[in-house]
Amino acid sequence: MASKYVLYDSTTSSVVPYPRIDDEPVVGLEVERYQVLETIIEDEPTYDPATQTLSFEWNVNLVNGLYIKEWTVTDLPPNVPLPDYQGFYFGFMNSALYQTLLIPALAQPGSDVLGNFMTIVAVALQDAMNGRVPLPDGVEPNSLQSAIWLLMSVLAPMLSAENLEELQGLLVAHNLALYYSLTPPGGGS
Repeated sequence: MASKYVLYDSTTSSVVPYPRIDDEPVVGLEVERYQVLETIIEDEPTYDPATQTLSFEWNVNLVNGLYIKEWTVTDLPPNVPLPDYQGFYFGFMNSALYQTLLIPALAQPGSDVLGNFMTIVAVALQDAMNGRVPLPDGVEPNSLQSAIWLLMSVLAPMLSAENLEELQGLLVAHNLALYYSLTPPGGGS
């Protein structure tokens, strides 16, 4: 059976176990260094595990001589789906945009610039698929977002409204539109 007391060590500002299991006073206790605290464990509150988490924190109350286990119920964030990078990749490779516009464009002489930009996006997409880059946080774009904006600036003269619609549809279908955009803030491409 655990003691209903703990000791607060004022030298280290930490809580240490009470040295007796029978809760009797400690003989020879350095009262200048240690304060006896009564352990209070609040009742665990009810919560909905589907929408909330339950956590606790031990708090020291030196004024009242208490060591209290306090519970906190926190609402879970909304369930935001993660991007399906692989689905997007395969969808893009099978898209009309890629098949009818980019493959022929890449076969043209002087297409090395476009090819280089496509490679940058492919590498960034592979990094994202393998978890090597964090999702954009809304403040700083990650490498994939930057690569998308760079490629879109090169592709802009070649793309029709249908191409853009298809590309945006792929972003939406694979949950990437929640995290990435085709154009930087301010709309420039």
